[in-house]
Amino acid sequence: MAGSWTKGRGGEPGDAGATSSSSTDPGHGAAGSGEPPDSPEGDAELLERGATLGRYLVLERLGAGAMGVVYAAYDPELDRKVAIKILRPQEDGKGASGRDRRQARLVREAKAIAKLSHGNVVGIFDVGVHDGQVFLAMEHLAGGTLRDWIAAEKRPWREVVRMFVEIGKGLAAAHAEGLVHRDFKPDNVLLDKSGTPKVVDFGLVRLTSRLDSSTSGSGDMIATLDDRLPTPPPLALAGGDALTRTGALAGTPAYMAPEQFLGKELDARTDQFAFCAALYEALYGERPFKGDTIIGLADSVTAGRMKPAPKGADVPGWVRACVLRGLRIDPDQRYAKIDDLLAALAHDPAKRTRNWAAAGAALAVVAAAVGVTHRLGTNQRTMCKGGGARFAGIWEPGSGASDRKTAIHQAFAHSGLSYAEQAFASVTRLLDQYVARWTGMYAEACEATHVRGEQSAEVLDLRMTCLTERLDNARALSDVFAAADGKVVENAVSAAAALPSLDRCADVALLRAVVRPPEDAATRKRVDDLRVELAQMIALRETGQCARATSKGDALVGEARALGYQPLLAEVLFASAQLGNYCGDDASMLSRFKEAHAVASASRSDDVAAQSAALIPSFAINRRGQVVVAEEWLGVARGDVARLGHETLANAMLAQAEGFLALTNHDYARALAAADRSIDITRRLLGPDDPLTIGWEANKGDWQAAAGMLDEAWNTDVSAREHFERVLGRDHPRVAMVWNNEGEVLNLLGRHDEAEVAYERAVQLFRRSGADADVLGWALTGLGVARLGEKKPGGALAPLEEALSIRIEKHASPALLGETRFALARALWSRPAERQRALAMAASAREDYGEDKKMTGEIEAWLQQSRGEGAPGRVAEVSKERRGP
Repeated sequence: MAGSWTKGRGGEPGDAGATSSSSTDPGHGAAGSGEPPDSPEGDAELLERGATLGRYLVLERLGAGAMGVVYAAYDPELDRKVAIKILRPQEDGKGASGRDRRQARLVREAKAIAKLSHGNVVGIFDVGVHDGQVFLAMEHLAGGTLRDWIAAEKRPWREVVRMFVEIGKGLAAAHAEGLVHRDFKPDNVLLDKSGTPKVVDFGLVRLTSRLDSSTSGSGDMIATLDDRLPTPPPLALAGGDALTRTGALAGTPAYMAPEQFLGKELDARTDQFAFCAALYEALYGERPFKGDTIIGLADSVTAGRMKPAPKGADVPGWVRACVLRGLRIDPDQRYAKIDDLLAALAHDPAKRTRNWAAAGAALAVVAAAVGVTHRLGTNQRTMCKGGGARFAGIWEPGSGASDRKTAIHQAFAHSGLSYAEQAFASVTRLLDQYVARWTGMYAEACEATHVRGEQSAEVLDLRMTCLTERLDNARALSDVFAAADGKVVENAVSAAAALPSLDRCADVALLRAVVRPPEDAATRKRVDDLRVELAQMIALRETGQCARATSKGDALVGEARALGYQPLLAEVLFASAQLGNYCGDDASMLSRFKEAHAVASASRSDDVAAQSAALIPSFAINRRGQVVVAEEWLGVARGDVARLGHETLANAMLAQAEGFLALTNHDYARALAAADRSIDITRRLLGPDDPLTIGWEANKGDWQAAAGMLDEAWNTDVSAREHFERVLGRDHPRVAMVWNNEGEVLNLLGRHDEAEVAYERAVQLFRRSGADADVLGWALTGLGVARLGEKKPGGALAPLEEALSIRIEKHASPALLGETRFALARALWSRPAERQRALAMAASAREDYGEDKKMTGEIEAWLQQSRGEGAPGRVAEVSKERRGP
C-alpha cells in the first residue's frame, strides 16, 4: 500500500530520561549491595550483556557487593526495565546438601519479602533460581540514592525531616511483616523519578523469629548470612569510605548500632538506630559519633560518646531530641517502634503556636515589612516573567499580530496552496501552545530559585540551558516559515509538532545525567554554535527542504567530527540520518544511524542511542528491504530503550519496528498489537492531533488490510483521513495518501464504484501537490483496477497506460510492474485491435511476478482462456490478498 508511514520522528536528540542513578553502591537503580562497583570482593561478571536469565534480557552489570551481583535487565513479557540481583551462596562446609538447603531457605525468605508491598519499599516482582543461585527481579529506579539527594544541595531541616519520615514508613511496614534490614544507610534508599524514596535490600540479611518459625523446617532457625558479629578486625581502616562499606561486619560500620558491634541479638530497634544515624548526618552534615577507623568508631558508639551539635546548626532542639533518643545505647531506651519516632518527628511543637499566632504576628509585622518584602518579591517575580520577551522576532506570545507572524502568514498565503490557511491556523495553535509552555516553564524555574528559594542555582542553570536550546529550535523553524514555499507549507504542521519536547527541561535527574559540555571555553563556544546550526538543519529537514538540509547535514557531520566532542557528533549523526526518511540516500543514511548509535553508546548519550537503534529496523525494512538487519537491531533497540527507564518516543519507535518485522513474518496479530502500542504512546506524549499519531493510525489500517481485516482497515483509513483533513486541510498530500489507501481496500472489498471515487480524489490531490511520480503510479493503477471492476475497460486504459509509463521510468519493483501490466492487459482486451498487445502484456506480467505462484497462476489462467476461447472468462480483477511493498 502506498500509504506506509515510515517518516521517523526523532525530534531533537536528548528527549529521554536517565537510566540509573549515580552512586558508589552497585545497587543503584535497583537494590543496593553495599559494596562499591570496583570492590576487590566483587565477583567477576557472571552474565554478559544480551544474556538471558529466565525470561529476562540482561542489559548491563551494575555492580557486586557482599550479598550478590546486580544487573539491569529487560522484562519482555511486561515490557519494562527491571533490576536483577543474583544472591551469593554462603558456604558452610556442608557440601551440596547444605547448598540445597540454603538455596531453598533463600527462596522461601525472598518470597516472603516479595509479599511486602509498600510505596516506600522497592517492589520485588519475581524470585527464581539461575545456575544454582537465587535471584530476585525487582523495581528499577532512576532517581538516584538518598545520599545523592542529600549531597545535591543544602536543604532546609523541614525538607530533610519530611523525606526521612517517608523513608521511615517503608521501614515500619517491613518491621510489621517481621523483617529487619540490619544495613540501613543512605545508599540503600533510592528515589524514583518523582522523588519518592524507597528502601532497598530489605529483609535479606535477617528475618525475625516470628517469620523464622513459620518458614523454617525441622526447627532449623533461619539465619541468613552471618547472624553474629565476628570480632572486629584489628586493622585501622583510614578514611570515611571504609566506614560506609558492608564487609565482614554484619552491617555498615558508620550506621551500626551498639548491639551490632557487640554481636548481640538484633531487632527492629537496630534499624531505628541506623535510621537516626543517617538522619543526623543529613541534618548536620556530619556523622553523630567520632571515629576514623572501625575500632575507634565502635568504641564511640558502644560508649555512647556523641559529637556536640555543630555551631550554627539551625536544627530545632525538639528534632535533635527525637534523633538522640533513637541513637541511645540501650535499645530499650529508644522508641518502642519506629512508628513512634515518625510520629514524634511529624509533630512540630512550634506548628500550633505558629498557627494560633499567625494572624496577630502578621498584623504586627506587616506594616513594617510589607514594603521591603513586596518590593523584593515583586522585582524577582517581574524578572522571572520576562521569558516571553525571548520570543520577540520568533513567535510573539499572545493573540495580537506581530511582524514575524504577519510575515509567516503572508509567506504561507503566497504559496498558492488551497490548504495554506488551514496550515497556518494549525501552526499558530501549535506554536502558541509551545511558547506558552516555554514561558511558563521559564518563570517556574526562575521563581523556584530566586523567589521561593527551593532550587539551587546549579539546577536553574541546567534548566535554563535546556530552554535556550529549545528556543534555538523555535527560532530556526520560524526563519524557515518566514520564507516558506509550497514544500514548507506542506510540511509546516508536522514540523511545528516536531519541535523538541519541553518536558526534559523540567526533569532535573535527566538534566544532571546529560554529558557535561567540554571544559575548554573555546570548544564549548563552538559546541554551542554547532547546536544552533543543528537546529537550523532540523528545521530544514522537517519542512522538506531536501537539498539545503542534506548539504547542511553533511557539513555539520564533518565539523562535528573535526571538533571531536562525541555527544554532539552523536546528535548530528542521528539528526542527519533521519534525512533518509525524507530525501537522503538510503544506504548512507542507514550507516549514519549505525554510527550515531555507536558514538552515542560510547559517550553515554543513552537517549540518542535508544532512538537510533529503535529507528534502524523500520528504516532497514521499509527503505532497504533488509529484514536480517532489522532482526539484528531489534534486540539492540529493546535493550537500549529499556535502559532509558521511562516512556519516550523511542518506545513508540520500537513498537513500530516490532510491528514492521512481525508484518514481514506474516504475524499479523503481533503487528497490530505493536501498532496499537505505538499509537497509544504517541497519543499520550504528543496528543491525538499530532501528525505522527494520525500517521501511525493510517499505518494500522495498512496492516489490518494485510491481515485480511478489510472492513476494519477501511474504517481505520476513513478515520485517519478525516483526522488529517481536520488538522492539515482537505487538500493536503497526506490526505491524498489515505484516499489512495481507502481505494485499495474498497477494490479488495469489491466496492469498485466507491474505490473509483477514492482514487480519483487521490490522483487529483497528488497532481495538485506535485507529488512524486511513483506515488501517483499507485493511484493511477488503483483507478484503472476500479474501472475494470465496474466493467469500464475503456475508462481504465488511460490511467493504466500512464501508470505503466511512470513505473518503467521509475524502475519500480517487478511486482508493481506486473500489477500494472496485468491490469492493462485486461483493459486492452476490450479492443480487438489491441489483443495481441494484451497477450504480450500479460505474458510480461507473468514474468514480473516470478515465483509468486498465486499471481502467475491467475495470469496463466487468463492467458489460456483468452488463447483458447478468443475472449477471457471472468478472472478476479484484483487479488483478494493485498499487494503492496
